[in-house]
Amino acid sequence: MKNILVTAYTSFNVGDDLFLKILFERYPNHQFILFTSETRYISHLKQYENVKVDYFSKNENLFFRIAKKIFSAQCYLTAFVYKILIKWKYGNKCDAYLEIGGSIFIQKSKNLSFKEYKNKCIVSIFKHKPLFIIGANWGPYKTPEFKIFYTNLFRNFTDVCFRDKTSYSFFSDLPNVRSECDIVFQLELPKVQKEIGSIGFSVINLTERDDLSEYEPIYIKTISSLITTSLFRGKNVYLISFCCSEGDELMIEKIKSCLSNYEKSRINTLLYKGNLESFLIEYTRIESIVATRFHAMILSLISKQKLYPLIYSQKMFNVIQDIQFKGYYCQIKELSQKSPDDIFNQIEENKIFLLNNEKKSAEKHFFNLDKFLNHDQ
Repeated sequence: MKNILVTAYTSFNVGDDLFLKILFERYPNHQFILFTSETRYISHLKQYENVKVDYFSKNENLFFRIAKKIFSAQCYLTAFVYKILIKWKYGNKCDAYLEIGGSIFIQKSKNLSFKEYKNKCIVSIFKHKPLFIIGANWGPYKTPEFKIFYTNLFRNFTDVCFRDKTSYSFFSDLPNVRSECDIVFQLELPKVQKEIGSIGFSVINLTERDDLSEYEPIYIKTISSLITTSLFRGKNVYLISFCCSEGDELMIEKIKSCLSNYEKSRINTLLYKGNLESFLIEYTRIESIVATRFHAMILSLISKQKLYPLIYSQKMFNVIQDIQFKGYYCQIKELSQKSPDDIFNQIEENKIFLLNNEKKSAEKHFFNLDKFLNHDQ
């Protein structure tokens, strides 16, 4: 049995929680230490006997918070303090390090952030042990220095497996970098009967997204118009939140505020609160999905729902290209060019089927981790 230190995005986001579910269930005979500041994951993951959720102790956290405050303008010094703490806690305890996540390499400012220096520290701590990154996409980025930094960083990893070909293309000259379909494509969804005449809207909050905030009014108007049309045609309507902390539920309230009281009374909500299994059952029961969330799109592809992607990011478009998606879709930035009636009719026509290669490809994210963990078995 090996001990693996894991870092991930732990904010009760459906997609990232699915990553952890797939990882932990794949390797029941190995021990994982999930390091996070979100202590609610202790109860969230209690069903996994092979998982320990760990975090900084009260004193360690105080020390780190003081360092962050003192070195607020010098994140490389904050990262150095982080390195001391992580090395002391896990340097001799873990056999490998794994980061599993999606959009975890985005450049938000021209200067390198704490995230970059933290990654550099992780490499330093575990430089003589296997290092893995799986499930991610890379970018967008603003400066050549950001790409150079990650080119040099990734050289130190045992395996870096991206979820799209575009991310891979930035680092294709590195022999340890590759790409496969998104990890969630391998998920076995519950077998449920579809609710005929139902339609769901997976939404995101655009307010805090600098490149999309100006499109929020047309986004809200379009979704609310589609809901009105759906109700008029006798559909059962669901508004769906994949991540409360990122504002999905706030967007649901904004959309509902544009509807009449009668319309609001006829709308169902499906809110993810960490209840992954029941959420998946309810989600896959819906017949048609208008998906703004990335993993809403992936889940709908797996469950053979009528799917209409509303694309908010390049990562969604990259996946659509990679899997040769043949259906209708729309970029949020182009919503003003579409009428709600046109979109509604295209939803009804969109019957999407995967090429059957996606599941096998998704499982290959774990190819090198399999070899490492099963080496002694």
